[in-house]
Amino acid sequence: MTRQQRRAEAREAAKLLLETSRSRQAFRWDYTLAFIGLAIGIILVIAPPRTPTETTFWLAIMFVALVYPALHLIRALLQTRLKWIQTPSAIFLSAAMASALGHQVWPPIRRHTLSEKERALFEKPLSEQKEPREEIQIVCAQGDEAACVYAAQFVNIFREAGWKVRDNHVEPVRMNNPTAGIVLFRHGRGKPDTDNWRSGVWTALTASLIDTRQAFANIGIEPESGSNPELPEGVVSIYFGLEKENEGEPTNFTKTMKKLGQQWRGGPVPTSE
Repeated sequence: MTRQQRRAEAREAAKLLLETSRSRQAFRWDYTLAFIGLAIGIILVIAPPRTPTETTFWLAIMFVALVYPALHLIRALLQTRLKWIQTPSAIFLSAAMASALGHQVWPPIRRHTLSEKERALFEKPLSEQKEPREEIQIVCAQGDEAACVYAAQFVNIFREAGWKVRDNHVEPVRMNNPTAGIVLFRHGRGKPDTDNWRSGVWTALTASLIDTRQAFANIGIEPESGSNPELPEGVVSIYFGLEKENEGEPTNFTKTMKKLGQQWRGGPVPTSE
C-alpha cells in the first residue's frame, strides 16, 4: 500500500469518526418534546388548574408537544408500512392522551356569578318552552349567606326568560333534613308511612320541571329532584343548599332523565292535572 493510499484511508476514517461524533451529539427533538409533554402531565396531576380555561391551555400545549414524539414512535413501529396512516395516528394518539388526562384533572363545577354566555345557555330551554309555565320559587338554606347570594342572581334570569318568580326575591328557609346542592321541588302526592323510612310521595314530571333542570344542566350543574306535599300545584321550588364539591356530579334526577331520554316516544309532557 502506497503512502498516498494510506493518507486517503486516514482521511476517510477521520471523516467517519467526525460524522459519528456529530450524530451522537445531534439534538433529539422527539426526546425533548416527550419530556416536556410528560412534565406538563405530571404538573397537571400534582397541581391541577382551577379554571377550565387554564386546563384547556395546558392540555393544548401537552397535545402539541406529544405529536412529534408519537410520530417517531409510530414510524419506528411501522417503518415503511402504512405511511399514509402514520401522521393521523400520531395526532390521534396525542389527542387521546391529552383527553384522558383532561378527564382526570378537569376542575369541578363551582358556584360563581354566571357570565353572559352562561346566562344565555341557562335561559335557552326556559325561553323555548311553549306550554304554560309554572311559577318559580327560589329558596336558600337559612344561615348560609353564600348560598343565598348565589341563588339571588337566578331571580332576574328567570324573569328575563319570561317566567314568574314568587315575590321576586330569594327566601331563606330552614329544612328538617338539610341537603347539599340544588334541589328542584314540586308538589308531592300520596301519604308517606312514618314508620317506614323508604316510603315517600310521588311527583309529576312536568315540562316546567324538565326545562328548569335542563337550564341548570346547560351550565354544567346537575340538580336533584324532590317532593314537598306543602307546595301548591303549579310551583317549582328551587332550593339552594350547601355548595357541593362538584355541582356537576350526576344525581338521581340525572339518571331519571337519561332513562326518559332513552324511552321517550315523543309528544308533549303530561300535565300534573
